[in-house]
Amino acid sequence: MVVNDCVSILFCLTFLTGFMEIPRSAPSGLQAGVGQVIIGGLIYFLVLIIVDSLLLHGIRKNHRKLMIPWMAVAVLQLIAGLAIAIMVFLAVAEADRGVGYLIVMVLAFIGLYCVEIHLLHVVYSYFKEMGILEEFALERHDEVELGSAQLQAAKETA
Repeated sequence: MVVNDCVSILFCLTFLTGFMEIPRSAPSGLQAGVGQVIIGGLIYFLVLIIVDSLLLHGIRKNHRKLMIPWMAVAVLQLIAGLAIAIMVFLAVAEADRGVGYLIVMVLAFIGLYCVEIHLLHVVYSYFKEMGILEEFALERHDEVELGSAQLQAAKETA
């Protein structure tokens, strides 16, 4: 997660510093708006690094509330990804690139979308598990270490 975001930031910075340039054969409208898109991407990836770091710190230190920003961003990414995919599919269908091209795009989207949903499900499940342990600790008025073995022990004694 964080490594991918850092690489993306470096990629954006190479364009902003002028180390890499848009080919001169690109349409002028594309060249004019590239700066804004790169700055937007830079901000987006910085936010992702912060949110990913909060998730990792929350899991490591058993702070449940630090996981919420990552889950919120993941849901927003799923919604935005679906909207963008629909627009791209419609554009490809209008461009008449062929059914094979469209099928490959749909399969790639479904695969990547399923991975993102699975990651969100894993984090949300751990978030719920931490909440159950917090409630159990409040009932018993003591500290409970988080983990699946402790969760099973807590359920058996309750």
